Amino acid sequence: NTLEGEANLTYDGTNLQLQTDANNEGIKLNSTLSGGSSYPVFEMEANRSVGNTLGKLVQKWNGTQVASIQFSSGTDGTNKDDAHIHFNTASAGTVTERIKITSTGNVGINETSPQQLLHVHNDTSYQGILINGNGAPRVAFARNTTTTGEWSIGIDGTNGNYFCINNSNNNNNREVIITPDGNIVLNANSGIDFSSDGNGTLKSLPNSFNAELLHDYEVGT
Repeated sequence: NTLEGEANLTYDGTNLQLQTDANNEGIKLNSTLSGGSSYPVFEMEANRSVGNTLGKLVQKWNGTQVASIQFSSGTDGTNKDDAHIHFNTASAGTVTERIKITSTGNVGINETSPQQLLHVHNDTSYQGILINGNGAPRVAFARNTTTTGEWSIGIDGTNGNYFCINNSNNNNNREVIITPDGNIVLNANSGIDFSSDGNGTLKSLPNSFNAELLHDYEVGT
């Protein structure tokens, strides 16, 4: 049977509620096992009028939230016709967002603003990894920032047949290119540096000349 005109439905046996009010437009279900607050609690909410939250599934233990899946409005805050999905867990009572899927499909792991299809962020001196599949797929590594890769490796954006190492998160600063023929192309004025062998520059040449760098080789007349 359908209940009409009921603002709340309460069942004390297992604490089941159907709640609709200004802050929880839709449905909120609380479910506890017999024994009270010492047992797990699941809550499902629809909160269209509370911030950007559209809905939320919450897991509690002893009244404290330990995990949740949350749906929030995306870039369109008026019609809310796009949304993000958040996966949150708690450690020592602190709830933290662990995974986020944006309305455009970007996935962030420990990253609340994923910049590419997959963005992994680690709060250490080495910040994260970004995987981009748009145009020229590449993996980028970020050391001093959470959003911009400092080095990347993948398909060359200038020639899709090449493989490239970039000193950037895009096709800028191409340092090493590998062609389909197996040729290795180095950036201009770069070469193979042998300076770590400890030998000095040749005495017959100017001191400014770096005798430990192989940067050119010609074949022919």
